[in-house]
Amino acid sequence: MEKWKVILIVVMMGSLGAYGFFQSNPSEVPHDDGHDHAQGQPTPPPDPKDLALIGKPAAAWNIPAQYWLNTPRPIDVKDLKGKVTLLEFWRSGCSHCEAAAPFMAKLYEEFKPRGLQVIGIQSPGNLTDTKNPENKWNDVQQTVRDWGLTYPVAFDKDGVLFKTKYNGHNWPTMILIDRQGKILHLQTGHDRKKEQAILQAINQALDNKPVK
Repeated sequence: MEKWKVILIVVMMGSLGAYGFFQSNPSEVPHDDGHDHAQGQPTPPPDPKDLALIGKPAAAWNIPAQYWLNTPRPIDVKDLKGKVTLLEFWRSGCSHCEAAAPFMAKLYEEFKPRGLQVIGIQSPGNLTDTKNPENKWNDVQQTVRDWGLTYPVAFDKDGVLFKTKYNGHNWPTMILIDRQGKILHLQTGHDRKKEQAILQAINQALDNKPVK
């Protein structure tokens, strides 16, 4: 078979796979025009500083045991060696994060059998407002239950980890970590195109292919 025909078949098969994933849960995917329709705000654009983290080892977080949910013990970077891991920084007051929650839950369900580890870390945005639910672990736990998140979730108290070690400034931030503990892919915000991007990156990582 001619080479161009082989390439065309591979591309078509990949497109059908992604289409099938979204069609299995169409009501839970936001519009693909890059806007948060709940708030009328665009999804955050990529930041050049984010790209600087790609290829570097993921920073340890060492979050205390009392700030973990859906796991019998704390999880840190050293525990992830040999696994492909999707790390998501989010906050409960972020409409983009809430819109991404059904997708994250679905993604965890679909890819867990293939060995993907998913970890969510709630990192508050407004640290000066002590009454803000994002700053209260009890309220964060309730959000986790309300959003139906069944994978491990931790609390980045005071937002130090996200802001200092991961250059955090936009929510949600999704970081894909390879089996050697290095960052393969990083993206911020949430919309249909970003869902497709992270799906492609996860598939490539699990198949041991270079993530572009």
